[in-house]
Amino acid sequence: MTRAEQQSGGVRLGAVIALAALASLAALSALSALGCRKKPPLAVVTEKALVVKVARAPGIVELDKEGTSIRPVSWGEVYQARDRKPTFRWNGMFEGHPLQRDGVVEVTRSAEDASRFAFTPDLLEGDVPTRAWLCAQLPAASAPARCADRLLRLVVSDGVLFAYAPTWRSETPLIELVDGAVHTASLPAISEVRVIALAGRAITLVTTHWWRDAAWTGTDVVAFLPRPALQRAGELHLEEIDGRDGARATYWLGALEVEADALHVQGRRSVRDRRTDVELSGALVDERWQLDGERLVKR
Repeated sequence: MTRAEQQSGGVRLGAVIALAALASLAALSALSALGCRKKPPLAVVTEKALVVKVARAPGIVELDKEGTSIRPVSWGEVYQARDRKPTFRWNGMFEGHPLQRDGVVEVTRSAEDASRFAFTPDLLEGDVPTRAWLCAQLPAASAPARCADRLLRLVVSDGVLFAYAPTWRSETPLIELVDGAVHTASLPAISEVRVIALAGRAITLVTTHWWRDAAWTGTDVVAFLPRPALQRAGELHLEEIDGRDGARATYWLGALEVEADALHVQGRRSVRDRRTDVELSGALVDERWQLDGERLVKR
């Protein structure tokens, strides 16, 4: 790829993000470097799309309202552009950082996703597999209803794309395209997938919700490495409510913060009397998970 092509943002599938260009996900001003790869196999049906090239950036829900509502866009998310490209300049605080942006385009991630306005400096254009083609790679029995209207896509790293349709089904299908080869799996009730940089490596975080029965439910975050396909680096337990004991209930409520070199989990475990709601015992949890080779380990 020539220098002119790099500056123009003209890239092929998988050439969107080079991890070495990001020292930290918190550094919103750090832009990704562009690389080049061969085109995907001819069997892959692609379309022009916009891909977020920064860690996180503001997306604007409505341009004509006071107190502008922010709906962020995140690294690797794939969007389709709509026709509206109004003139708009934004100055404000975004996640603790002063930020200025100019030039917007209306975008949406899928036919059923609410549109927002993203800023053109945070986006680049590339060829990505169509939602319809990706859905066609799923076994008919596991494909979600209206798959092509609901599927969300993320460029993870060079040559790797992740796709899923948010659902509260017991099993939600995942698609990972690695160098043109399709791999599929499933996890319970996926609500969110995001791409982060952890110690300079791409990690895909999948938020999944499980239930053993009506009285025992929880939320986990499953971390995937880009290669080999669908390789798990580990799981982080973020929430659990266990009410199977008639006299007492156990709660674990946590939150995840992404740091430059660690995943930081903080929360509280407690046991409460179900009749009086009095806490019988409790403890704070503060854990930092780091990559050690191909696995997340607690430090």
